[in-house]
Amino acid sequence: MTPIIRSRAVLSGVAVLASLGAGGVAVAAQAPDSTTSVSPREFISAPQNSPIDFPGARTARQGKPLPRGYTVVARKVKITRGGEVAWAALRLTCPSGKTMRTGGSRGAVGLQPTRGASYVGKRSMVAIVNFDARATGVGETAEGTVYGLCR
Repeated sequence: MTPIIRSRAVLSGVAVLASLGAGGVAVAAQAPDSTTSVSPREFISAPQNSPIDFPGARTARQGKPLPRGYTVVARKVKITRGGEVAWAALRLTCPSGKTMRTGGSRGAVGLQPTRGASYVGKRSMVAIVNFDARATGVGETAEGTVYGLCR
């Protein structure tokens, strides 16, 4: 190892050690934690009105009665942003005897299935609930509702 490379390696090691607090644990700036709250499942069944336009389901349109045999599972979500952006993972589970068709959201949260389209035809969907970190400052809360359409 040449002297220049060796001195850079030593300086890098010193910088790492300097950032460690007592007991060798990295000391982070004190910022508030991100917190998430998720409501229990709620169900909306036909002939009640659909809460949103479900992507890929032409018959489930916001404000229109759900077709016979359809049920919507809903969960309200609140995410208060801390010093680091953190999202929530949750499971949307259809009632017994029904399977998931599609999902969606309303409000300041979004829904991202974790396994792509592999939830279609299964009883539940595992998803990430996200929010726009550029529009939500530290200490502010993004809230909304996520939905799964079951049949």
